[in-house]
Amino acid sequence: HCAVKMGCLSRRPARCGFFYGWAIVAVTVPTQMCAHIGSVLVNSLTLARIYDDMETRLGVARTVVASYWMFGTLLSAVAVPVLGVALDRWGGRVCMPICCVAMGLSMLLLDIAGADASTAQLLILGFFVMRASGMGALTPACTTVINQWFERRRGLALSINQFTSMFLTCVQSCSPLLLLSPSLPFFLLPA
Repeated sequence: HCAVKMGCLSRRPARCGFFYGWAIVAVTVPTQMCAHIGSVLVNSLTLARIYDDMETRLGVARTVVASYWMFGTLLSAVAVPVLGVALDRWGGRVCMPICCVAMGLSMLLLDIAGADASTAQLLILGFFVMRASGMGALTPACTTVINQWFERRRGLALSINQFTSMFLTCVQSCSPLLLLSPSLPFFLLPA
């Protein structure tokens, strides 16, 4: 019962006149927000806020944590082509939820890293999974899914999706100003 236009995946069900491509955009926008968590800017600013706590809790210097971040990022760059092949093979509907779960697990992995011999491996693995599943896999998955659903208004759909990233970058860039504001409610003040 779906009318397929010119052999592509753009479908409009016959019963209701709603184009499901816009539902796909509504799904990819929060997914793009998850991907943004794995970006360099967000993690650089976020890690900068918690370096003191990491130094105290883990017993390692800032430069060591930054080195672990670099190694995790380099390893994820090597893994990106493999993730692209997985996206081509299984599609965005399978890859996007797996990557979101992997991002959450990487956060848990970073949280359980303790001050023992496995700290380096856990931090590098956590940063690797965060970077690979975030910017390495979720961003191309969102773009691919939108490209598959849209023919005519592809530019508009992609720009709505990318607006999310730009908006989050602006908010994250302004967060130090917001956190240092004296008018910030007491429950939002850093400890």
